Amino acid sequence: MVGGQAELERVEVLDVLSSLFKKNLVAIEDTPQGQRYRLLETVREYFRETHGNTEESAETCGRDRAYYVELTRSIEPRLVGGEAPACMDLLEIEHDNVRAAFETGLTEDPRDSLRIVNHVARF
Repeated sequence: MVGGQAELERVEVLDVLSSLFKKNLVAIEDTPQGQRYRLLETVREYFRETHGNTEESAETCGRDRAYYVELTRSIEPRLVGGEAPACMDLLEIEHDNVRAAFETGLTEDPRDSLRIVNHVARF
């Protein structure tokens, strides 16, 4: 992305997050890795009901799934040894997202679900 476009998107994201937070639709959590924003389950359900079978939804789920396949792949070798506790903590924080990526993979691309399970078997 061009620098100006990336900055514009960051501002837009912050505006949307701020608006969702003010409406109590997103929660902010403090974690050892920093602050995280979490959509409330009712918002997720609403999105699934209104956008569940659209091309845009499938595209978004595919990008999310690819991210979590890569995240779990990068963590797998560090689940033993000195980095294991920090990696376990990260997987605990991302557990719902990893599970969602796994579940969408079952119907969209089962190979992704197998990759995720393989990568986090020690978890």
